[in-house]
Amino acid sequence: MGFLRAVIIVIVLLSTSCTTANGRYTKGGAATVGGVVGGLTGAGSGALVGAIISRGDIAASALLGTAIGIPVGAVLGIYYLYTVENREVNENQDVIDYNADLIRRRQEKINRLKNQTDSEAQSIKLDPKKRQEIYTGPTLGSPR
Repeated sequence: MGFLRAVIIVIVLLSTSCTTANGRYTKGGAATVGGVVGGLTGAGSGALVGAIISRGDIAASALLGTAIGIPVGAVLGIYYLYTVENREVNENQDVIDYNADLIRRRQEKINRLKNQTDSEAQSIKLDPKKRQEIYTGPTLGSPR
């Protein structure tokens, strides 16, 4: 009976640590859900193994399976959430890279058009006959 009591204590400690932990992956319940699913899977597998083994104790096997399944399930739940977050980060980085490239290309086009406009403005030849009519002096102050 000491073995079963130890297994129950381990199960209680592991399951409470999954629900009371305050971390990045436990707030959303990844560790808790993974631990519960792992515990249930481990209990079912342990009971099945206990039933298959001749003279096997089904309850003890189910408890042992639960004790193994809870931490394994919690780790797998955390790993799943970590993988999903990494995929989202990579997708967001692709969007950021695309937008940065689009901005860079548009800025190059703006610079090219500005340079073209500047060179066209400098190449304009004024009619010398209308020189007196066109004010080419400074824009502030009195003209000469």
